[in-house]
Amino acid sequence: MDYKSIRDQIKLTDDWINIKTTNCYAYALGLDIPRDKIMSRSFEDPYGVGNIGRFKEKISFFDIYDLSLEDRMQLDLDALDISCVLTSQFDTLNSNDEELKWLIAMYRNTDHPDFHFLRKYNHSYWTHKLGKKGDISCRDSYGNIITNLDKADFSRYNYELSGVYKLTLKR
Repeated sequence: MDYKSIRDQIKLTDDWINIKTTNCYAYALGLDIPRDKIMSRSFEDPYGVGNIGRFKEKISFFDIYDLSLEDRMQLDLDALDISCVLTSQFDTLNSNDEELKWLIAMYRNTDHPDFHFLRKYNHSYWTHKLGKKGDISCRDSYGNIITNLDKADFSRYNYELSGVYKLTLKR
């Protein structure tokens, strides 16, 4: 699948169809596309942070992991022509017919190189997809609705907030 086709399928809905073939990163980016539709000839997961951009930029599998998680995310966003700025979790979203805007929150695992992403679009709360086969949720590890990332608790999974970003997709 080419990058424009991937980009054109971005949608920010909680009515997620490919629940068993995507992860939290795909959900945060609005990519409800099965992995094998994006990378049909590869054993790699296109929803590993940096893998979408890595193929466009022809970066080797080994070299991608020399980049920070933020740099790998930026590589994907550049490939999909999505602008990204570091922001506050309380930033306002004003999407219109020409631009789609949303917030994502990036978490890192404190014990090993793992990540988790949340998304905020048209709700007053944050949502996320729980793992590769999990459901969409607006609750943290202890069942609390996520309205403030500073109060959300993902310590059960050893995740700490790394950054909040505003994404903009020009249509």
